[in-house]
Amino acid sequence: SMFKYFMQYLEGSLLDWQLGDLMPSCTAGDIRVSFSVQDPEQISVVGKVEPVHAKKSLFQTLRFRKADAPTYLISPYITPKGHQIAMLHGGFKSAKDMMDEETNSQLLVCVLARALLLLPIGIINAAVVTSAPVDGKS
Repeated sequence: SMFKYFMQYLEGSLLDWQLGDLMPSCTAGDIRVSFSVQDPEQISVVGKVEPVHAKKSLFQTLRFRKADAPTYLISPYITPKGHQIAMLHGGFKSAKDMMDEETNSQLLVCVLARALLLLPIGIINAAVVTSAPVDGKS
């Protein structure tokens, strides 16, 4: 009815659509998702370790923590050039292995981003080349 469309316009959902709208047999609750957290047995961290100087910190209030145990905070390490370095990886790894993994990961992201940026330029250049006269005469 017209009132229904007017109210959808007011709430902003008149032009709003979801992927489920394309499949009318799919209703809310048909698709269920579950997940589980798998904490690693060991972790490797690159950063700067600083002792926390407080009478009672959040870490000391936890049940599994002894009250007299020292508390440390791992913060990003700042290089002499001002870059911040902080990494956490699952498993026992050396700093070199962690840096190599990060370098490879970022190289892949960089290459994919460059390829996606150059794809439209290649399409435009191909269109220009195919529309240009072959003999040089217009």
